[in-house]
Amino acid sequence: MEKNFNEQLLELREQSKQSSCMIASLAKAVQYNADEVKDCKGKISELEKCNERLCKENKELKERIRVVSENKRVGRKDDNRKRHIVVSFVRRQLKEEMWRRCKEKGIRLAEMLPLEDREARKQLWPQIEQTRREGKQAYFRRPHGYIEGRRIG
Repeated sequence: MEKNFNEQLLELREQSKQSSCMIASLAKAVQYNADEVKDCKGKISELEKCNERLCKENKELKERIRVVSENKRVGRKDDNRKRHIVVSFVRRQLKEEMWRRCKEKGIRLAEMLPLEDREARKQLWPQIEQTRREGKQAYFRRPHGYIEGRRIG
Protein backbone atom coordinates (compact mmCIF):
# COMPACT_ATOMS: atom_id res chain seq x y z
CA MET A 1 0.00 0.00 0.00
CA GLU A 2 2.90 2.29 0.74
CA LYS A 3 4.16 1.77 -2.80
CA ASN A 4 0.78 2.49 -4.17
CA PHE A 5 0.61 5.61 -2.01
CA ASN A 6 4.04 6.82 -3.22
CA GLU A 7 3.07 6.19 -6.83
CA GLN A 8 -0.11 8.15 -6.38
CA LEU A 9 1.81 10.94 -4.72
CA LEU A 10 4.30 11.05 -7.61
CA GLU A 11 1.46 11.01 -10.07
CA LEU A 12 -0.23 13.93 -8.29
CA ARG A 13 3.05 15.86 -8.25
CA GLU A 14 3.45 15.25 -11.99
CA GLN A 15 -0.10 16.40 -12.66
CA SER A 16 0.50 19.46 -10.48
CA LYS A 17 3.64 20.35 -12.48
CA GLN A 18 1.76 19.95 -15.75
CA SER A 19 -1.12 22.08 -14.45
CA SER A 20 1.24 24.82 -13.30
CA CYS A 21 3.01 24.71 -16.71
CA MET A 22 -0.37 25.01 -18.40
CA ILE A 23 -1.33 27.93 -16.18
CA ALA A 24 1.99 29.67 -16.98
CA SER A 25 1.42 29.02 -20.70
CA LEU A 26 -2.12 30.38 -20.44
CA ALA A 27 -0.84 33.47 -18.60
CA LYS A 28 1.73 34.07 -21.35
CA ALA A 29 -0.96 33.58 -24.04
CA VAL A 30 -3.31 36.00 -22.27
CA GLN A 31 -0.52 38.58 -21.97
CA TYR A 32 0.39 38.09 -25.66
CA ASN A 33 -3.27 38.45 -26.69
CA ALA A 34 -3.64 41.57 -24.52
CA ASP A 35 -0.60 43.10 -26.23
CA GLU A 36 -2.01 42.14 -29.66
CA VAL A 37 -5.39 43.70 -28.82
CA LYS A 38 -3.68 46.89 -27.62
CA ASP A 39 -1.58 47.02 -30.82
CA CYS A 40 -4.69 46.43 -32.97
CA LYS A 41 -6.57 49.20 -31.17
CA GLY A 42 -3.69 51.58 -31.89
CA LYS A 43 -3.69 50.61 -35.57
CA ILE A 44 -7.48 50.98 -35.76
CA SER A 45 -7.20 54.46 -34.24
CA GLU A 46 -4.57 55.43 -36.85
CA LEU A 47 -6.73 54.02 -39.66
CA GLU A 48 -9.77 55.94 -38.42
CA LYS A 49 -7.77 59.19 -38.44
CA CYS A 50 -6.45 58.38 -41.92
CA ASN A 51 -9.98 57.58 -43.10
CA GLU A 52 -11.29 60.91 -41.77
CA ARG A 53 -8.48 62.77 -43.54
CA LEU A 54 -9.12 60.90 -46.80
CA CYS A 55 -12.86 61.58 -46.60
CA LYS A 56 -12.14 65.29 -46.12
CA GLU A 57 -9.69 65.31 -49.04
CA ASN A 58 -12.18 63.36 -51.17
CA LYS A 59 -14.87 65.94 -50.44
CA GLU A 60 -12.51 68.78 -51.37
CA LEU A 61 -11.51 67.00 -54.58
CA LYS A 62 -15.14 66.42 -55.52
CA GLU A 63 -15.76 70.15 -55.11
CA ARG A 64 -12.71 70.99 -57.25
CA ILE A 65 -13.56 68.40 -59.90
CA ARG A 66 -17.01 69.89 -60.43
CA VAL A 67 -15.50 72.40 -62.83
CA VAL A 68 -17.37 71.66 -66.03
CA SER A 69 -21.14 71.72 -66.28
CA GLU A 70 -21.23 70.58 -69.91
CA ASN A 71 -18.89 69.70 -72.74
CA LYS A 72 -19.51 68.58 -76.30
CA ARG A 73 -17.86 68.35 -79.70
CA VAL A 74 -18.95 70.57 -82.57
CA GLY A 75 -19.54 69.29 -86.11
CA ARG A 76 -19.70 65.88 -87.68
CA LYS A 77 -17.11 63.21 -87.03
CA ASP A 78 -14.66 63.17 -89.92
CA ASP A 79 -11.29 61.41 -90.14
CA ASN A 80 -9.61 64.30 -91.93
CA ARG A 81 -10.28 67.13 -89.50
CA LYS A 82 -10.29 67.83 -85.81
CA ARG A 83 -13.53 68.83 -84.15
CA HIS A 84 -13.70 71.68 -81.66
CA ILE A 85 -14.80 71.03 -78.10
CA VAL A 86 -17.20 73.42 -76.37
CA VAL A 87 -16.86 73.50 -72.58
CA SER A 88 -19.21 75.27 -70.15
CA PHE A 89 -17.59 75.98 -66.80
CA VAL A 90 -19.44 76.07 -63.49
CA ARG A 91 -17.63 79.18 -62.20
CA ARG A 92 -15.79 81.93 -64.02
CA GLN A 93 -12.71 81.68 -61.76
CA LEU A 94 -12.35 78.02 -62.73
CA LYS A 95 -12.55 78.98 -66.40
CA GLU A 96 -9.85 81.59 -65.95
CA GLU A 97 -7.64 79.15 -64.04
CA MET A 98 -8.05 76.54 -66.79
CA TRP A 99 -7.34 79.19 -69.41
CA ARG A 100 -4.12 80.20 -67.64
CA ARG A 101 -2.91 76.60 -67.20
CA CYS A 102 -3.61 75.70 -70.83
CA LYS A 103 -1.78 78.81 -72.00
CA GLU A 104 1.26 77.82 -69.89
CA LYS A 105 1.26 74.37 -71.51
CA GLY A 106 0.84 75.70 -75.03
CA ILE A 107 -2.75 74.52 -75.49
CA ARG A 108 -4.76 76.95 -77.61
CA LEU A 109 -8.20 77.96 -76.36
CA ALA A 110 -10.71 80.33 -77.91
CA GLU A 111 -13.65 82.04 -76.31
CA MET A 112 -17.04 81.32 -77.87
CA LEU A 113 -18.51 84.69 -78.82
CA PRO A 114 -21.85 85.74 -80.29
CA LEU A 115 -21.88 86.41 -84.03
CA GLU A 116 -22.01 90.21 -83.53
CA ASP A 117 -18.88 90.15 -81.32
CA ARG A 118 -17.00 87.99 -83.83
CA GLU A 119 -17.89 90.37 -86.66
CA ALA A 120 -16.75 93.40 -84.62
CA ARG A 121 -13.45 91.68 -83.83
CA LYS A 122 -12.97 90.73 -87.47
CA GLN A 123 -13.21 94.42 -88.46
CA LEU A 124 -10.74 95.50 -85.73
CA TRP A 125 -8.24 92.67 -86.29
CA PRO A 126 -6.07 94.48 -88.89
CA GLN A 127 -5.48 97.38 -86.48
CA ILE A 128 -4.73 95.05 -83.56
CA GLU A 129 -2.36 92.94 -85.66
CA GLN A 130 -0.47 96.01 -86.94
CA THR A 131 -0.14 97.43 -83.43
CA ARG A 132 1.24 94.13 -82.11
CA ARG A 133 3.81 94.04 -84.93
CA GLU A 134 4.96 97.48 -83.79
CA GLY A 135 5.56 96.02 -80.32
CA LYS A 136 2.71 97.80 -78.62
CA GLN A 137 0.12 96.21 -76.39
CA ALA A 138 -3.14 95.38 -78.17
CA TYR A 139 -5.96 93.06 -77.14
CA PHE A 140 -9.67 92.31 -77.30
CA ARG A 141 -12.19 92.41 -74.51
CA ARG A 142 -15.50 91.02 -75.74
CA PRO A 143 -16.29 92.86 -79.03
CA HIS A 144 -14.01 95.84 -78.29
CA GLY A 145 -10.39 96.27 -79.20
CA TYR A 146 -7.85 98.04 -76.99
CA ILE A 147 -4.51 99.52 -77.97
CA GLU A 148 -2.27 100.44 -75.05
CA GLY A 149 -5.34 100.58 -72.77
CA ARG A 150 -7.41 102.84 -75.05
CA ARG A 151 -10.58 101.46 -76.59
CA ILE A 152 -10.74 101.53 -80.38
CA GLY A 153 -13.67 101.04 -82.79
